[in-house]
Amino acid sequence: QKESLYRKTYGPHQVAAPGLLDFLSSLKSAGYKIALGTSAPVPNVLFTIDGLHLRSYFDLIIDGSMVKKGKPDPEVYLKCVAGLGLEASECVVFEDAPAGLLSARRAETRRVGVITSHQKEELTEAEQFIFDFKNLTVDTIQNWFA
Repeated sequence: QKESLYRKTYGPHQVAAPGLLDFLSSLKSAGYKIALGTSAPVPNVLFTIDGLHLRSYFDLIIDGSMVKKGKPDPEVYLKCVAGLGLEASECVVFEDAPAGLLSARRAETRRVGVITSHQKEELTEAEQFIFDFKNLTVDTIQNWFA
C-alpha cells in the first residue's frame, strides 16, 4: 500500500534529474552500454523508467526481484557488469546512497556520488561527485578515471 501511495502521490511530480536525458543520450551516441542496477521493487522501477521515458537508454535493467541480497551487497552491480559483458574496472556507477556506493566499491567498479538527499561527507565510497548531470560529458568521465 505504501509503494502504491508513493506512485500515486509522486507521479504528477516525476521529473528526470537535471541534465540526465542529455547525458544518457550522449553515452548512447558514443556507443556506451548502460545498465540500471536497483534494489527497488519492480512496480517502482517500471513507474520511474516508463514515466520518464528512460527505458530505451538501458541495455540492461537489474531490479530487486533479480537479486538475493540487496545493497550494500555487490550482487546487483556484479550482475550488471556480467550482463553488459564488461570488466568491473570498465564500469562507472552513479549512486546517491551510501549503501549503493559501498555495493559498487565491493563490485570493484568506479564510483560517482550523486549529491541529492545525502551530503558529500556521507558518500564516503565515491571517487568523484556531482550535484546533477548538467554539463556532464563522456570526456569528463574518461578524464576522471584515466
